[in-house]
Amino acid sequence: MIGWTFLILFWLASLQVLHRKAPRIKFISRVDLPAKRGEIFDRNGKPLAINVPGLMVYQIADSDSVNPKDVLDSLELKVLPKLPEGKLAYLIGYGLPYSAKSDLNLVKGLKIEDFWSRKLIDPAYRSLVGIVGMEGHGLSGVEYALDSLILAGKHGYRYAYRTADGRLMFGVDLPQNPPVDGGDIWLTIDADIQAFCYEQLKMWVESHDALHGMVIVADPNTGELLAVVNYPDNGDYAVTDPYEPGSTFKIVAHSYAYEHKIIHPEDSIDTGEGFIDFKKHRIRDVHPLGKITWRDALVHSSNVATSKLALRLGAHALVDQALKFGFLAPTGVILSGESYSPPRDSIAGWDSVTVAGFSIGQGLLVNGIQMVMAYSAIANGGYLLMPKLIRAYEKDGKIVKTPSRIVVRKVLNRSTDSLLTEILVEVVDSGTGRLARIPNVKVAGKTGTAQKFDKKTGRYSWTRVTGSFIGFFPADEPKYIVYVVIDEPHKGSSYGGYIAAPLFRKIALWLLTRETFRM
Repeated sequence: MIGWTFLILFWLASLQVLHRKAPRIKFISRVDLPAKRGEIFDRNGKPLAINVPGLMVYQIADSDSVNPKDVLDSLELKVLPKLPEGKLAYLIGYGLPYSAKSDLNLVKGLKIEDFWSRKLIDPAYRSLVGIVGMEGHGLSGVEYALDSLILAGKHGYRYAYRTADGRLMFGVDLPQNPPVDGGDIWLTIDADIQAFCYEQLKMWVESHDALHGMVIVADPNTGELLAVVNYPDNGDYAVTDPYEPGSTFKIVAHSYAYEHKIIHPEDSIDTGEGFIDFKKHRIRDVHPLGKITWRDALVHSSNVATSKLALRLGAHALVDQALKFGFLAPTGVILSGESYSPPRDSIAGWDSVTVAGFSIGQGLLVNGIQMVMAYSAIANGGYLLMPKLIRAYEKDGKIVKTPSRIVVRKVLNRSTDSLLTEILVEVVDSGTGRLARIPNVKVAGKTGTAQKFDKKTGRYSWTRVTGSFIGFFPADEPKYIVYVVIDEPHKGSSYGGYIAAPLFRKIALWLLTRETFRM
């Protein structure tokens, strides 16, 4: 009996010890498995936005750990402000380098999770590619526009037993759903062109003390966007910020008149003393031109001549032609937030000053992509194309290529298109765009100088001006179209031919030199 008693006591003691050592299962927890975000590359496979391994660090509330800020500071890591009291754990850092994991694991009271951090390779891509929030979703640019469609993927999950001491025990008997990683994207953007344009635009905006600027480079034959650059780069002005275009919009009235044989380039028009009055409003030329041909009216960008032409054409004809060129409607570019100016209501009720102002780019808003696609239609033989930003993307593990180009509509017949190109070459050779000239290269282009409307005075301001230049080259067989817009320069001239044409020339020369060395 004594022996049996000791045996039973030993057995009970053994069970108690084993019971203490064995992890007690407290409940079942769901563990989220984040999907890896698709990466973004340029047309040649150069990375623009990639994933790098990182850490998310939480401090467990009411823990007796040392101050984690001291640890993070010693590792030169950023610390987020503390969230309100009452949280079981609060985030103190995200996107922290993976190399700090071993040091952080030594700190009591911290919860550390692996995290894929997004890295933008160059600030030149920031406004176009966009940024990703700490929850792994795109907040702007391409990252936002294609977040759910391609880039984000689908998060998975896995259930696990959570022990009393907080450890997780995974078992094959519990449900699980593996994550599906997002697909990669190849843009039509050329990283080298984007970087060069960004550096040049940055210097130009800063040296002229301008509000901001943008440069767009495209292939006029395919609609592919090769560079979309904004500076400062805290917004995508080329898409989201519409503006009055000024004289670059004059192609609408002149193309309609030539297309319908209302005018001939060698016919004359009297611009008088360089102004035309409409009750309380006056439209003037920079310099009085007197009696000129319709050809010279566009070469020297006469506001008076274009206004008189607009009054002959009427509001409906102007709006119809603008719509043909892709103005007054969205372009279809995949970037979100595209702003545009739809046709005004009651077009039949437009007065003379509204019709005249519309023809010279006043009283309507455009965006940069619209202007590039409109002039591309002149460069490529008369076809309006849809702007193309995605060259290929990954879906179900396969690379899907997008169509080489998408034609929206035929805008001009061949003869009108050729005539306009011929006149736009003269704009650069002997007109307002002379500072865009390139030796031995035919450049076709147009200047634009748009006064901004001042709501306080009810008039257009000469101190707040947007200067622009758009051109394509070589004019006979265009490979590139480049659009430069400088908003509110405060140093130097604000006229498009002086503030924007020289920057166009620098970019065009670089592109031509690059082509020569690549042959």
